Amino acid sequence: MNESLFPGLPPEIDAQVRERNLTGNSYAKFACVLQVGSGGAPFAAAFASRRRVAGLTANDASVITLAGGSAAVNVRQLPDTTFAVHERIRNALTKVGWQPGMQLAVDLRPDCGSAREKAEIAYCALSAAASLPRIGKDKSNRRQIPVRICGLRDGSLTDIIRARARANHLARWLAALPGNLLTPARLIELATSAGQQHGLESKLLSIADLIKIGAGAFTAVTGREGSGGLLRLTWQPARKRPLAKIALVGKGVTFDTGGVNVKPHRHMLTMHADMAGAAACLAATCAAARLNLPLHIDCWLAVADNRIFRHAYAPADVVQAADKTTIEIVHSDAEGRMLLADALCLASRRRPGTIVSMATLTGSMVSALGTRMSGVLANNERVLASALAAGNNCGERLVAFPIAQDYEAALESKIADIRQCPVSGDADHIAAALLLKRFVGKRNWLHVDLAASHHQGGLGAIADSHTGFGASWAVQWLADLAKAAR
Repeated sequence: MNESLFPGLPPEIDAQVRERNLTGNSYAKFACVLQVGSGGAPFAAAFASRRRVAGLTANDASVITLAGGSAAVNVRQLPDTTFAVHERIRNALTKVGWQPGMQLAVDLRPDCGSAREKAEIAYCALSAAASLPRIGKDKSNRRQIPVRICGLRDGSLTDIIRARARANHLARWLAALPGNLLTPARLIELATSAGQQHGLESKLLSIADLIKIGAGAFTAVTGREGSGGLLRLTWQPARKRPLAKIALVGKGVTFDTGGVNVKPHRHMLTMHADMAGAAACLAATCAAARLNLPLHIDCWLAVADNRIFRHAYAPADVVQAADKTTIEIVHSDAEGRMLLADALCLASRRRPGTIVSMATLTGSMVSALGTRMSGVLANNERVLASALAAGNNCGERLVAFPIAQDYEAALESKIADIRQCPVSGDADHIAAALLLKRFVGKRNWLHVDLAASHHQGGLGAIADSHTGFGASWAVQWLADLAKAAR
C-alpha cells in the first residue's frame, strides 16, 4: 500500500462560542452566516421581503446575498424534536450553499429557542464543518476552519456538544476510508493511537491469542491466516470509585465480502463501512475521556475482515465460542454475531454493570426500519428507556424491538447448542439478539443494530451518506448516565 495515501486520524473540529450576538456589520466578515430567530435581528426586513417574493412560509429558510458577496440564511421557527431541528438546520446550510472549508458564523438570536435548542444548532454547525477524507492530490480537507457561534453561553452543555460532534466526525471519517487503506491492522493502529491521545489504556488479543483462549466463534470468521483481533481500550477516571462500569462492544469488519456465501456486487459497495459499530464505540470512549466522565469504560473492538480464507468457516460447520457454547454455522455472511459473541463473552467476564453492543448487524433491521432510524434491543427495561431518551435528546432516533423467547425456535440445532441464524432469515434482527444474549450472562445489556449508519443524501444534522450514527447517541447516553448517577 502507498503510505502517502493513508490520511490517518481526522483533523480536529472546533467552535468559537460567545454570548454576544453578531452585528449587521459583522456578517460581511464570513462567507456564510446562519441566523436563527427574527425579532430585531440584522436584515430581518430583507429576509421577510425575500420570503414574500418567493412565496415562502415561516418554516422555510430565507436566503439573501449581502453587498460584499457574503450569503446569509435565516431560520425563523424551529420544530419540536431534536431530529427535526437538525434536519431544518442542515437543509438551511445546504440552501445557502455552504461547504466545509468556508468561514461560517451562526447567529443565535435571543428568540430562537432554549439553551438546549441553541446547543443542538451548534452541533449541526460543527457537524457540517467536519470534512471527510479525500484520497489524492487535494489535501484541503486536512485543514479545519473554526466555526463562530454567537448568542450561546459556553459551558458544560457546549462541552457535550463539542464531544458529540467530534465523536460523530471520527466515526464518519473511519467509515469513509476504503477497505484497502483501513485494513484490520490499520484500524487497530488508529484506534490505539486515538486512545493514547485521550489517555486510554490498550490491550490487543491477536488472532493467535484468541485461538489460544478458545474464542472459536471469532476465529471461525478470520481463520488462522486472517488479520485483526480484539482490542480493549479502557477509560479509568481519576476518582477511586467510578459511578458505573460500562462495556462498549463494537463490530469492526473493515470489509465484508460475505465469505463463501459471497454478496452480490452491489451489496458490497459500502462494505468498507461494516466497522461502523466499532468506530462509534471508539469515538464515544474517546469523548468520555475528553469530558472526564466519572465512569469506568471498557471499549472492545472486534476487528476483522470477512473474506474467503482457506481456513475460514463455511455453512454446516460447528464451532465453539469462548464460553464453550457450540454454534452450527448457517451463513458465512452472518459474521458480525460470531465476532460479537466472543467479544461479549470476554467483556462480561470483567463484570461491567451494563454492556452496550453496536453493529451494522442485520439486513432485516434495514428492512424493518429503512435507514432513517436504528433498532435497539435490551434485556433490561430501565436501560432500554434511557437509551430511547438519549436518542430523542440527541437526534439519533432509536426504535425498540422485543427479544421474544419464542423466536428462539428458529435457532434450534440438532447438532450443536444453537444455530448461528435462522435458515429463512425472517426477523433476523431478533434472532441475532437472542444469540448474542446468551453471551452476556446476567449483565444488563443493550444492543444497537445500526440500520442508519449509511443513509443516502444524509440524515439529521449530517449531510453525508456516512452518518456516523451511534457515536453521538453513545456520548449522550454516557453523559446522561453519569449525570443521573451523581
